[in-house]
Amino acid sequence: MLQPPSYRQSVKEVSRIQLWTNAVHRLTAHRSETRIIPESYMRNLWEYSKTKVRRPYTNIQDLDDSVCDQWCAFADSSYGKREASDLKIAYLSGPEPENDLAVLLGLGVQIWNVWAFEQDSNIYDSALKKAHALYPALKIYPGKIEDFVATSHIRFDIVYLDFTGPLFSASSKPFRSLHGTLEKHALAPLSVLIVNTAEPELTDDSVNLLASYFQHQLWVEGTVYGEKKENGDLVEHYIDGPDSCCYEPAQMRAFVRQNFGAAYSAFATQYPALYANYVQPAYGVMTNRVARKRFFNPDESALDAEINRFSGIDAIIANILGRRESSESGSGDIEVQLGSDLILSPYEYPLEHFLLGLSDLGGKDARSLLGFYNEKESGFTRSRAVESFDVLRSIMEGYWKVLSPEMLKAIREVYRAIPDRDGGLFCDIPMVHLWAEATLYQLGFPYHVNVQHHWRATYVAKVHRMYLDSFVLDQCRAFYDWMPMIELYGKDLSSIERQMISRICMDAICKSRGDMIPQLYAGANVICPYKEDWAKKAELRPRKDLGLSENTD
Repeated sequence: MLQPPSYRQSVKEVSRIQLWTNAVHRLTAHRSETRIIPESYMRNLWEYSKTKVRRPYTNIQDLDDSVCDQWCAFADSSYGKREASDLKIAYLSGPEPENDLAVLLGLGVQIWNVWAFEQDSNIYDSALKKAHALYPALKIYPGKIEDFVATSHIRFDIVYLDFTGPLFSASSKPFRSLHGTLEKHALAPLSVLIVNTAEPELTDDSVNLLASYFQHQLWVEGTVYGEKKENGDLVEHYIDGPDSCCYEPAQMRAFVRQNFGAAYSAFATQYPALYANYVQPAYGVMTNRVARKRFFNPDESALDAEINRFSGIDAIIANILGRRESSESGSGDIEVQLGSDLILSPYEYPLEHFLLGLSDLGGKDARSLLGFYNEKESGFTRSRAVESFDVLRSIMEGYWKVLSPEMLKAIREVYRAIPDRDGGLFCDIPMVHLWAEATLYQLGFPYHVNVQHHWRATYVAKVHRMYLDSFVLDQCRAFYDWMPMIELYGKDLSSIERQMISRICMDAICKSRGDMIPQLYAGANVICPYKEDWAKKAELRPRKDLGLSENTD
């Protein structure tokens, strides 16, 4: 019988130590600054609003500082404090679970707070023998982590998904574990998700899939294009997406083929963040009968009509043909048809366009991923959830009938409560779609990504290049639990202090996601990025190359 391969490689040891140390420190010693809405940011923007914005330009009385104090105290109690010995850890076992465990124990993690997962029966038997010889208290679960958390209700502070294939692989399906971990809320409200995947083989199918993914992204890492600075160094930050650069699909395929590793690297970083902030909360709401009815029009036919108007081509055709209606004056005014936003502004809805394009790509990876999005639960698919959320975010374009009566009433009351709805007071005009998003997130429980603290690396293990991403995730419950339910939004926001708390929280989430998820709270800036030293927009750091592996077997 063949023995499982050994993973005792020097570069793997380096990556293991760095990623576990970074994750543990983020949630313990550096916990307060790891938060997306730290107390320092709340107080800085609160004071800025009082002294540099509100007093010169409005007659509204000074903000009551006690409300800010109350929120800061509530946030502190929500996040609490953690020592390494408090952290609950989950990781994929593999044949040698003792390797990760040794590092964790060295950092102060307690073995009874650690779970290892292995679904392959042969590898499980090998892992069990090794673990029990060295660490008999280690729990190794013979199954999938997403199945375990669905019934255990354990919330892990750190989850490490160490895969041997690409994230979109149809054969091993790593994306199912990633999606399931997020959808089943396996992670604590402030947590770290580590994802390690292998670079795919350079084939036409993998090139087409990645090119299709990037085609309508608003921002793309410059390395995907192979962009270089004047000194010859690669441009590694986000730059304009293909639509802004007028790059056709054929050009994108050429870019991806030429810069294949960089393209997969960018995908491995951005896609999990998109899923955690976009698909997972929308799907959670859509598959919950009570939550769905609070947000969306319970009349399915009316909801379908709005989605069809949003995604169909009818409005474009009507406007091109210049439909004319008779008026009392006898002048045949052209009637402007509202709709077709999905087609007219594809960069606003990149994930939906990616899903629409998967069916045309061919290839087993594309079919497998699309099949996952089209699976039904409680009568709804993830594709449907994405469509519904896209229309919800676009209500200012005239899609009011997508909302439930309760939601529509609340949004109108929010609009009446906003003192600067015409702009001129803060950086961005506060459009009401922001509160529509916040309402969905309140019950959808997303994992917002703190891009400023994102750590990522790459190395070569045996044959394949691996891509490590350590996501700092924050559900921001200090914001969402501070808010009332939908029916009381208008009354709650009539208090300018409580309204400012909400707007500062949205601002912080908007800045923390940088350019990675541009649709998240778009236009939520209370203070313009970089206007003050403490008001910087998060910027994604380059991927660290840990070098080639050295097999020490």
